[in-house]
Amino acid sequence: METTFKSIARIIILLVFFSLLLPQTAKAEMIPIQLPRASDATKKSEASTEIVSRINERTRLYRVKKGDTLWSIAQKYNLDLDLIVALNDLPADATIYAGQYLVLPYEPASVYVVKPGDTLWDIARIHQVPVDLIVQRNDLGNPELLQVGQEIFIPTLNRSQRVVRRSQERLSRSTWGSLYWPLRGTITSPYGKRGRGFHHGIDIAGDYGEPIRAAEEGEVIFSGWYNSIYGYTVIINHGSGRRTLYAHNSRNMVRKGERVKAGQVIARVGSSGRSTGPHLHFEVYINDRTVNPLIYLSR
Repeated sequence: METTFKSIARIIILLVFFSLLLPQTAKAEMIPIQLPRASDATKKSEASTEIVSRINERTRLYRVKKGDTLWSIAQKYNLDLDLIVALNDLPADATIYAGQYLVLPYEPASVYVVKPGDTLWDIARIHQVPVDLIVQRNDLGNPELLQVGQEIFIPTLNRSQRVVRRSQERLSRSTWGSLYWPLRGTITSPYGKRGRGFHHGIDIAGDYGEPIRAAEEGEVIFSGWYNSIYGYTVIINHGSGRRTLYAHNSRNMVRKGERVKAGQVIARVGSSGRSTGPHLHFEVYINDRTVNPLIYLSR
């Protein structure tokens, strides 16, 4: 028992030592650390001491929770899965268990202070980070409404995200220019993973009956009740495998087969289908796959 308490004491001393080495902004970004209980076996304490010895300014200690997988941890903390595996000497298909300790890579986010004339797209371009990641990291309701002096946390991309970003930029330049905003308002739900599912568009809050506009010229290929989830919906074909979708409308203002211009009113904001309030659900498709609308919407 005495040996166990001594081991735990050494762990605490090591953690305090390394925490003092970190800048204040980095402390705010720390991944949760949980220490072994005094009742744990001595061999577990010794193993934990070995893991803690790997902690430095570029790593963090994480205690696995029930339901965690290596993949879910990588997704939750925006980390490279291969690097997690390498840091912990694990096989790629390793099964982890609740209470297990993992060493995770850590890169403190930089902070940018908004200057007069800055836009979120300018900031994203300067730091080479996708707009949607900055929006999610800072919980920005409307990416167009920045205040001078506002602090923006710039997330660090992992390796796989850098690859995806480069491919998205090439796709954006080669297939589409800038789209008009179909509705000006607060983004209440971004594109990407949401809970256990995936959100294939962005939700923009609006007042009931507010006009929804075509993001680009094209032909209306659907206008009507889509299903119990999307409600009244308009879909526009813009050619070359490109489509946009506008859902939860209170009223559609165009018919199937009609040609529309960019910025033309095509529907009114509503809450039809599965919806908790008036808003527009907006999706962008390229070759039958959804992409993040924020990549293409006008700056």
